[in-house]
Amino acid sequence: ETASVSCNRCPVGQYQDQEGSSDCRLCPPGASTRLLGSISIADCGCQAGSINVGENGSFTCLPCGEGLVCPLASTIGGLRSGESSEGPEFVPRIRRGYYSTLEEPLEIFHCRPESWCSGGVPGTCANGLVGQPCAVCPEGQTPGFSGECSECGAARFAWLVAIPTAAVVVPILAYYLSNLEVLAQASPFKSGIMALGIAFSASQSLAVIGLMSARWATSFETASSGLQIMLLDLDKLGASCISGTNPLTRYLMSLSIFP
Repeated sequence: ETASVSCNRCPVGQYQDQEGSSDCRLCPPGASTRLLGSISIADCGCQAGSINVGENGSFTCLPCGEGLVCPLASTIGGLRSGESSEGPEFVPRIRRGYYSTLEEPLEIFHCRPESWCSGGVPGTCANGLVGQPCAVCPEGQTPGFSGECSECGAARFAWLVAIPTAAVVVPILAYYLSNLEVLAQASPFKSGIMALGIAFSASQSLAVIGLMSARWATSFETASSGLQIMLLDLDKLGASCISGTNPLTRYLMSLSIFP
């Protein structure tokens, strides 16, 4: 006579790596398996919402903070590389609008505006930006009105001179021209000056609102970023073409233009 014994597969969250044994072993704390019948501890992975920071096959599952997407079996190596042996759906990633470095991938920064940080693999920025967190353009480039980095050129230097000069001269000139003759009723010229002043103030308000720590629609963030020039943002005018990316140099340059 021959006898046979059917083996039950280990349930999800357990595995058995010893042939002939009927007892299943639990995955390490905070870890689980994807399917039934796992035969190795390598089939275990940290549960969704946590990430394994252990090395050499060890398990240390930590909760994923704000700005991180952590599916089942997320690992710190997968976050850095953007790849997983389990497949692309098991790759952890940085959310759009957040940033971290490859050296410290779990130290997450919230970008303002969010459109500057594309998310994905740590150290990734949008629009050609660099730095931490995606705050400056590479040497020889400057932020454009749309937020993208563009090459420094003669036009940038012209803007840098023309806009601050106009910001000082035009209001003074408009004041004296509008007060050459005092009338009981505003002239078309004065009405136009007042309308331009109101439009300028409204544009400044929109630019300031865009700087607030709130989640805005992408279209509003883009528009607000372009309006930063109304706040006399020197970066939008190409000041980095002269000052470079050194923060102290940029600050001193701002003081020299707008003391």
